[in-house]
Amino acid sequence: MSCKDCSTPCASRQAPQPLHWRLDIGKIFRLLAVISLVAAYFVGQSLNQPSWIENIQAVYPKADITPSDHLDNTWEIHKDGEPVLLMSIATENGYGGPMTVGTVITQDGMVKAVKILAHSDTPAYIQRLSNNFFYRQFENQPVDRSFEAGKNFDVISGATISSNGIMKAHAAAAHYIARAEFGKHPVELKDDIRLSTSHYIMAALILLVLINIRLKNTTLKVAVILASLAVIGFMANQMINVANFSALFLGFLPTLAGNPGFWLLGGAVFAGIIVLGRNIYCGNLCPFYAVQFVLSKISGLNLPLHPLIKRYAANLSKIGLWAGLMVGFLTTTPTAGSYEPFSMIFSLQGEGIQWYIMPAVVLACFFVPNLFCRFLCPAGEALTRITVARNTLVHAIKGARK
Repeated sequence: MSCKDCSTPCASRQAPQPLHWRLDIGKIFRLLAVISLVAAYFVGQSLNQPSWIENIQAVYPKADITPSDHLDNTWEIHKDGEPVLLMSIATENGYGGPMTVGTVITQDGMVKAVKILAHSDTPAYIQRLSNNFFYRQFENQPVDRSFEAGKNFDVISGATISSNGIMKAHAAAAHYIARAEFGKHPVELKDDIRLSTSHYIMAALILLVLINIRLKNTTLKVAVILASLAVIGFMANQMINVANFSALFLGFLPTLAGNPGFWLLGGAVFAGIIVLGRNIYCGNLCPFYAVQFVLSKISGLNLPLHPLIKRYAANLSKIGLWAGLMVGFLTTTPTAGSYEPFSMIFSLQGEGIQWYIMPAVVLACFFVPNLFCRFLCPAGEALTRITVARNTLVHAIKGARK
């Protein structure tokens, strides 16, 4: 039999295939995004080293400020050349990240004032504390006064986490001076976990979402969506946003006792991704999705979008995620890069660009269902990337075992 009679191809009869090289623009942009974020992280760390003496001088511009020669993180405030006040500083996590508080103490061991020297919270929340005379409860109290949230300490509604952060920082600073300078032995703050009704309902909603993964019941899903609007949005005001991811990388996560809702919701979402390979937050528990869902049902409209918009507009959420992380890293303030209008919707607080995004998104959602989720949400994009990475890794492991 000759080669002409053989129907089986062989290497000698196959023509050499040319090598095709294609530039993958998407991979290049992703690589550049990661490199720029890593650079922003280290640049932010180097540029934002605190100079507390300047912050203290801003509070007492006419006084002479010198660091204490025998007390840590404490400065002496001089008048006519003599030290008359001490300011001890301490840092605790607030709602948006670290919050540094200066406790001003007289020479006879009484608290004269409590000042915020630096914070990462939404400015509107901090302003709410001032408007409600929050700091007065600390003044003219002995330096060794004990605190217990919910009993001898008042929080401001709508700024509970910020209130607790300030209280904890003040207690740490005051009690340090009580021990080191006055020889007293204050009762240490008890950081107990306190769960509210909203936390229990939130846990129930998470359980219903997991159950409905198997049931696939439309009525149950709609009920969970509407309940999330009321509970997670208005009652708990506990949403996942791009600031949470910045805080994660910067190491500014709250304690379990400080913000149990964050750990309940965030823990369940990440557990769902790791165990189930599914994002259970978007389209189920997100209260801002619920807002868009209600708006689209009210209008009943679904404006058709040009194919080019559908194809390229989804990149806006990727850009938003990168920009949010970039600003958070450069400023070391997680909330600085958050442009989601969540706080404006659920707590009537907002700042900067959020004042423009919120009405625009609300209006647009009457015509295009889930516009923000589909094209603009950085947190949703982050959760999608994590889910895709998890599933890719699982498939690779399964393929390697075969």
